[in-house]
This record gives sequence, C-alpha cells and structure tokens, in this order.
Amino acid sequence: GGVVQLWDLRTGKSAAHFTGHARRVLCAEFSPNGFHLATAGDDGTVKVWDLRRKRRAASVPAHSRLVTQLRFARDSREQGGEFLVSASFDGTVKAWSSRDWKMMTELHGHEGKVMGADVLDGPGGRPGMVSCGYDKTLKLWR
Repeated sequence: GGVVQLWDLRTGKSAAHFTGHARRVLCAEFSPNGFHLATAGDDGTVKVWDLRRKRRAASVPAHSRLVTQLRFARDSREQGGEFLVSASFDGTVKAWSSRDWKMMTELHGHEGKVMGADVLDGPGGRPGMVSCGYDKTLKLWR
C-alpha cells in the first residue's frame, strides 16, 4: 500500500510515518493552518492526517477512481473555516468541509478524467474553483 513519510527539513530526520492507503499515494496538500495533511491516490480515498497527534483524522471514500489533485482553501464565510477540493479520473471535482469531512459540493462538467483543480478568490469572499480535464477543457466554477 501507499506510505506517507514526513521529513523534518531542519534535521533531515523522519518526523512522521503514515500508512493506510491501499495503493499508491499520488498527491498531498497541507491545510492552511498547518494542522492537517491530506493525501490521496490510486485507491480513490482521501486520508486526512492530524499532524499534531500524528494519526489519521479521517478517511473519506471520495472518488470511484484515482485522485489527481488536492487543494485546501480558507472559507472566508466562516471564522477559521477551511475546505478541501479533490479532482479525479472519475470526472468529478468535489469540495469537503474540514469540520466533519462531509461533501459540500460535487461538480460534473468534464467528459472523462479531471487532471487538476484549484481554488479562486471569488466576489464577496465566496470562493470559486477552476478545473482542467483530459477533454482539453478548463472549467470555471462559481
């Protein structure tokens, strides 16, 4: 299975070792507050690791195919709020609440694999998203 190894750059030594993915880990993203690390890959799950306690905080069966991209973002509509965006070969982009790791949004629009996604600052503090697909399109989501 996939292993996540976290290194302390000051000492060059291992700071944490996380296991739990059934297959390869393909992407990782630190939360804006630095308390969590999200990882995903071939198995379609998103694992969220608590970096203070050095243990898994959540395991989300996020997608039916491999996950290509993870992006954390702040939610300015909520004090201290954050959310996580995931993109997948299953053709979807999803947003997850960092409070309970429940899905907030599921976006369909690409014909086939979604290769990447990111979060944009939107009007009135409402975030938007952008995604790119194997179908050679770029989608802007508001």
